[in-house]
Amino acid sequence: MVIRDPLERAYAWYNFGVGINLPGFNVTFEEKIEEEVGRISECQNYAKSHGITDETNVWAHCSKIFLNYDGSTVFPGMMASALKYWFRFFDPAQFLILPLNEYRDNFSDVKKRIAQHLNLKDDSVFEQEHSDHGRKPYVLPKMPQKLIDHFYNEREQMAELVQKTPHSFFRVLEQPSFLALQNVNISRSGRHPKQLSHQQGILDMYTNS
Repeated sequence: MVIRDPLERAYAWYNFGVGINLPGFNVTFEEKIEEEVGRISECQNYAKSHGITDETNVWAHCSKIFLNYDGSTVFPGMMASALKYWFRFFDPAQFLILPLNEYRDNFSDVKKRIAQHLNLKDDSVFEQEHSDHGRKPYVLPKMPQKLIDHFYNEREQMAELVQKTPHSFFRVLEQPSFLALQNVNISRSGRHPKQLSHQQGILDMYTNS
């Protein structure tokens, strides 16, 4: 399973929505985040007020709304909540979770790890596919505080999952830290070269500025 930095993902999907004129995207990035985070909060509060108190079940309830909505920039990035829900039904050992930047920039190691996970002797069967080939570089803006705050709890949950099921993750930081993502030039590979050395752990997927 490949997961992406949720802040970068939110901005990338916003740009995609603007580019193809999706309904609801004729607003600024800040306005879009304000609207969706507010709607997610309303859904969570509604679920809790109707007897759904477990946080993972709250996520499952709201996923029926937001994962069927093309305009969602924030909810799909709540991967810690999603993993906690899926781990209820599937053995975590069945999962191999890696960050998108590792797939893009360190594929030789990634395919070896995938082959090991699947008990395959030959990793040459795996080929890298680039979904962002030919796209122009862009600059991440200073992230809205509401988006940063929204993902803070997700980051804590991801840290908990990594500690409980370390073998499910491709690479783990021993001491994860918050990173500055504002005004970062995104190269074709998806990450500014100076940022690569800081993007080594799965917990870095949930960092903010």
